[in-house]
Amino acid sequence: ICLSKSEFIFLSTFLKLPKIRYLPFGVDNKFWISKKENFFKKPFVLAVGNDLARDWDLLIDSWEDSFLDLKIITSLPVKNTKKNIEIIYGNWHSENISDLEMRNFFSHSEFVIIPLKETIQPSGQSSCLQAMACSKAVIFSDIKGIWDKKLLKHKKNIIFVKSGDKLDLQNAIKLLSNNLELREKIGEDARKLVDRHFNITKMTAELKTILREN
Repeated sequence: ICLSKSEFIFLSTFLKLPKIRYLPFGVDNKFWISKKENFFKKPFVLAVGNDLARDWDLLIDSWEDSFLDLKIITSLPVKNTKKNIEIIYGNWHSENISDLEMRNFFSHSEFVIIPLKETIQPSGQSSCLQAMACSKAVIFSDIKGIWDKKLLKHKKNIIFVKSGDKLDLQNAIKLLSNNLELREKIGEDARKLVDRHFNITKMTAELKTILREN
Protein backbone atom coordinates (compact mmCIF):
# COMPACT_ATOMS: atom_id res chain seq x y z
CA ILE A 1 0.00 0.00 0.00
CA CYS A 2 1.42 3.37 -1.06
CA LEU A 3 0.47 6.71 0.45
CA SER A 4 1.28 8.70 -2.68
CA LYS A 5 0.40 8.26 -6.33
CA SER A 6 4.02 8.94 -7.33
CA GLU A 7 5.24 5.96 -5.28
CA PHE A 8 2.40 3.86 -6.64
CA ILE A 9 3.35 4.67 -10.25
CA PHE A 10 7.06 4.09 -9.55
CA LEU A 11 6.57 0.70 -7.91
CA SER A 12 4.02 -0.42 -10.49
CA THR A 13 6.15 0.64 -13.47
CA PHE A 14 9.71 -0.13 -12.45
CA LEU A 15 9.47 -2.89 -9.88
CA LYS A 16 6.34 -4.50 -11.29
CA LEU A 17 5.24 -5.69 -7.87
CA PRO A 18 1.85 -7.44 -7.72
CA LYS A 19 -1.13 -6.09 -5.80
CA ILE A 20 0.11 -2.54 -5.31
CA ARG A 21 -2.60 -0.16 -4.13
CA TYR A 22 -2.76 3.57 -3.52
CA LEU A 23 -4.26 4.70 -0.20
CA PRO A 24 -4.98 8.45 0.08
CA PHE A 25 -3.43 9.61 3.35
CA GLY A 26 -5.70 11.62 5.63
CA VAL A 27 -5.61 13.76 8.76
CA ASP A 28 -8.25 14.30 11.43
CA ASN A 29 -10.14 17.24 9.94
CA LYS A 30 -12.32 17.51 13.05
CA PHE A 31 -9.29 18.19 15.23
CA TRP A 32 -7.12 20.13 12.78
CA ILE A 33 -9.19 23.28 12.49
CA SER A 34 -8.32 26.95 12.69
CA LYS A 35 -8.50 28.33 16.23
CA LYS A 36 -8.60 32.10 16.56
CA GLU A 37 -7.41 32.62 20.15
CA ASN A 38 -4.37 34.85 20.13
CA PHE A 39 -1.36 33.18 21.78
CA PHE A 40 1.40 35.10 20.01
CA LYS A 41 2.52 38.72 20.25
CA LYS A 42 3.88 39.11 16.71
CA PRO A 43 2.87 37.71 13.30
CA PHE A 44 5.05 34.88 12.06
CA VAL A 45 5.54 32.31 9.32
CA LEU A 46 5.76 28.66 10.35
CA ALA A 47 7.91 25.78 9.09
CA VAL A 48 7.77 22.32 10.64
CA GLY A 49 9.20 18.84 10.16
CA ASN A 50 11.71 16.25 11.33
CA ASP A 51 12.50 14.00 8.39
CA LEU A 52 15.87 14.28 6.65
CA ALA A 53 14.30 15.56 3.42
CA ARG A 54 13.60 18.95 5.04
CA ASP A 55 15.84 21.59 3.46
CA TRP A 56 16.30 23.89 6.43
CA ASP A 57 19.59 25.26 5.12
CA LEU A 58 17.87 26.54 1.99
CA LEU A 59 15.01 28.11 3.94
CA ILE A 60 17.32 29.92 6.36
CA ASP A 61 19.56 31.10 3.53
CA SER A 62 16.48 32.40 1.71
CA TRP A 63 15.12 34.34 4.70
CA GLU A 64 15.63 38.09 4.31
CA ASP A 65 15.81 40.69 7.08
CA SER A 66 12.63 42.32 5.76
CA PHE A 67 10.59 39.11 6.10
CA LEU A 68 8.28 38.37 9.02
CA ASP A 69 9.58 36.31 11.92
CA LEU A 70 10.05 32.65 11.02
CA LYS A 71 9.49 29.84 13.52
CA ILE A 72 11.02 26.47 12.60
CA ILE A 73 9.80 23.52 14.66
CA THR A 74 12.07 20.51 14.26
CA SER A 75 14.21 17.97 16.11
CA LEU A 76 16.91 18.15 13.45
CA PRO A 77 20.14 20.10 14.09
CA VAL A 78 19.74 23.49 12.44
CA LYS A 79 22.35 26.25 12.21
CA ASN A 80 20.93 29.75 12.39
CA THR A 81 22.32 33.20 13.12
CA LYS A 82 19.46 35.33 11.80
CA LYS A 83 17.55 37.40 14.37
CA ASN A 84 14.14 36.97 12.72
CA ILE A 85 14.33 33.16 12.81
CA GLU A 86 13.52 31.10 15.91
CA ILE A 87 14.34 27.39 16.12
CA ILE A 88 11.95 25.47 18.38
CA TYR A 89 12.70 21.89 19.32
CA GLY A 90 9.76 19.64 18.53
CA ASN A 91 9.65 15.85 18.43
CA TRP A 92 6.48 13.85 17.75
CA HIS A 93 7.74 10.81 19.69
CA SER A 94 8.64 12.72 22.86
CA GLU A 95 5.51 14.90 22.55
CA ASN A 96 7.29 17.94 23.98
CA ILE A 97 4.90 19.94 21.81
CA SER A 98 1.34 18.64 22.07
CA ASP A 99 -1.09 18.41 19.18
CA LEU A 100 -3.08 21.24 20.76
CA GLU A 101 0.02 23.43 20.85
CA MET A 102 0.87 22.44 17.29
CA ARG A 103 -2.62 23.40 16.17
CA ASN A 104 -2.12 26.80 17.81
CA PHE A 105 1.10 27.29 15.87
CA PHE A 106 -0.64 26.42 12.59
CA SER A 107 -3.71 28.52 13.36
CA HIS A 108 -1.82 31.69 14.20
CA SER A 109 0.82 31.55 11.50
CA GLU A 110 0.42 33.78 8.46
CA PHE A 111 1.28 30.82 6.24
CA VAL A 112 3.35 27.63 6.33
CA ILE A 113 6.50 26.61 4.45
CA ILE A 114 7.67 23.02 3.91
CA PRO A 115 11.00 23.14 2.04
CA LEU A 116 12.13 19.75 0.74
CA LYS A 117 15.07 18.11 -0.95
CA GLU A 118 14.21 15.98 -3.97
CA THR A 119 12.70 12.62 -3.01
CA ILE A 120 10.10 10.21 -4.36
CA GLN A 121 8.75 9.63 -0.86
CA PRO A 122 5.69 11.70 0.18
CA SER A 123 7.79 13.79 2.55
CA GLY A 124 5.99 16.55 4.45
CA GLN A 125 2.60 15.02 3.76
CA SER A 126 1.14 15.02 7.28
CA SER A 127 2.44 18.50 8.20
CA CYS A 128 1.16 19.92 4.93
CA LEU A 129 -2.31 18.42 5.33
CA GLN A 130 -2.55 19.49 8.97
CA ALA A 131 -1.73 23.06 7.95
CA MET A 132 -4.21 22.90 5.07
CA ALA A 133 -6.90 21.58 7.42
CA CYS A 134 -6.24 24.66 9.55
CA SER A 135 -7.01 26.77 6.44
CA LYS A 136 -3.41 27.82 5.88
CA ALA A 137 -1.71 28.48 2.58
CA VAL A 138 1.33 26.21 2.27
CA ILE A 139 4.49 26.76 0.25
CA PHE A 140 5.67 23.28 -0.71
CA SER A 141 8.62 22.01 -2.76
CA ASP A 142 7.55 20.43 -6.04
CA ILE A 143 9.30 17.09 -5.48
CA LYS A 144 8.73 13.79 -7.26
CA GLY A 145 6.98 12.51 -4.13
CA ILE A 146 3.98 14.83 -4.38
CA TRP A 147 1.15 12.49 -3.40
CA ASP A 148 -1.45 13.76 -5.86
CA LYS A 149 -0.46 16.21 -8.61
CA LYS A 150 -4.01 16.38 -9.99
CA LEU A 151 -5.68 17.48 -6.77
CA LEU A 152 -2.88 19.71 -5.47
CA LYS A 153 -3.06 22.79 -7.71
CA HIS A 154 -0.51 25.60 -7.78
CA LYS A 155 -1.90 28.96 -6.60
CA LYS A 156 -5.33 27.39 -5.97
CA ASN A 157 -4.89 25.24 -2.86
CA ILE A 158 -1.07 25.26 -2.50
CA ILE A 159 2.01 27.15 -3.69
CA PHE A 160 4.60 24.96 -5.39
CA VAL A 161 8.26 26.02 -5.63
CA LYS A 162 11.19 24.33 -7.32
CA SER A 163 13.14 22.11 -4.94
CA GLY A 164 16.49 23.69 -4.04
CA ASP A 165 15.69 26.98 -5.81
CA LYS A 166 16.39 29.92 -3.48
CA LEU A 167 14.97 32.62 -5.75
CA ASP A 168 11.76 30.71 -6.43
CA LEU A 169 11.26 30.19 -2.69
CA GLN A 170 11.89 33.87 -1.94
CA ASN A 171 9.43 34.94 -4.62
CA ALA A 172 6.76 32.66 -3.15
CA ILE A 173 7.40 34.04 0.34
CA LYS A 174 7.06 37.60 -0.95
CA LEU A 175 3.92 36.70 -2.88
CA LEU A 176 2.09 35.38 0.18
CA SER A 177 3.54 37.99 2.55
CA ASN A 178 2.20 40.82 0.41
CA ASN A 179 -1.15 39.34 -0.59
CA LEU A 180 -3.50 38.59 2.30
CA GLU A 181 -6.43 37.96 -0.04
CA LEU A 182 -4.49 35.30 -1.98
CA ARG A 183 -3.27 33.41 1.07
CA GLU A 184 -6.75 33.44 2.61
CA LYS A 185 -8.28 32.14 -0.63
CA ILE A 186 -5.63 29.40 -0.92
CA GLY A 187 -6.22 28.50 2.73
CA GLU A 188 -9.97 28.19 2.17
CA ASP A 189 -9.50 25.93 -0.86
CA ALA A 190 -6.87 23.92 1.02
CA ARG A 191 -9.39 23.21 3.78
CA LYS A 192 -11.98 22.13 1.21
CA LEU A 193 -9.44 19.75 -0.34
CA VAL A 194 -8.82 18.03 3.01
CA ASP A 195 -12.55 17.77 3.69
CA ARG A 196 -13.17 16.16 0.31
CA HIS A 197 -10.14 13.95 -0.23
CA PHE A 198 -7.48 13.78 2.53
CA ASN A 199 -9.14 13.03 5.86
CA ILE A 200 -9.19 10.00 8.15
CA THR A 201 -12.80 9.13 7.33
CA LYS A 202 -12.01 8.74 3.65
CA MET A 203 -8.71 7.01 4.43
CA THR A 204 -10.49 4.46 6.66
CA ALA A 205 -13.11 3.73 4.00
CA GLU A 206 -10.44 3.25 1.31
CA LEU A 207 -8.41 0.96 3.59
CA LYS A 208 -11.46 -1.20 4.32
CA THR A 209 -12.05 -1.55 0.57
CA ILE A 210 -8.45 -2.61 -0.01
CA LEU A 211 -8.58 -5.19 2.79
CA ARG A 212 -11.85 -6.64 1.54
CA GLU A 213 -10.49 -6.98 -1.99
CA ASN A 214 -7.32 -8.73 -0.84
